[in-house]
Amino acid sequence: MIDTVLNNLISSSDAAVLLNCDIRTLRRYRQRGILERHKVKAKVYYTLDDISKVKIIKDRNTKDAKLDKRIQFLENEVRSLKKQVAMLSAVAGFRSNDITSLSTDDINKIRAKIRNTYTDSISIKDLKMWADDLSRIGTTAIKQIGEDMLYSFIQRLISICDVFKSRNRKSAMEIRDRLHAKMLDFEPSLAQAHQV
Repeated sequence: MIDTVLNNLISSSDAAVLLNCDIRTLRRYRQRGILERHKVKAKVYYTLDDISKVKIIKDRNTKDAKLDKRIQFLENEVRSLKKQVAMLSAVAGFRSNDITSLSTDDINKIRAKIRNTYTDSISIKDLKMWADDLSRIGTTAIKQIGEDMLYSFIQRLISICDVFKSRNRKSAMEIRDRLHAKMLDFEPSLAQAHQV
């Protein structure tokens, strides 16, 4: 009779191997009521059915943790994309070739976005997007927004590019070069005033 009972039971060490855990973890499972023990001749055994149920729960928890990480990653991506869409719509609504003139509402939105960059963190994607948008702004739009504000902002973006240079050298350098090229659109007197 004992042989029949033992055929369906496995030892603690075998159960630990099957569950990829140690003996103490098996004890914790027992204390929490997840796993039931059976004593035969003063030795602790577990049924294969109980072990397979615990294995299913453990696998499900692992999958849940992976899904939670993936969901968090995707939520961060959505936030980043929403930020990009807001910047694009603030600059021109939808991408057009060149921005020559802006409405008062657009000017205020752009100024607000620039001010927000002083409190928000800027990623390499944000830098690229700002470089794209700034490269399309014509001299009339520059004057509407405010030459001094834009010039200072471009200088700040260039210094941020220098920080990213060590991590993402090629991309940061391309963005930096485009921002430097945009600085040529400003009045020479303004550029000299900022260099002093």
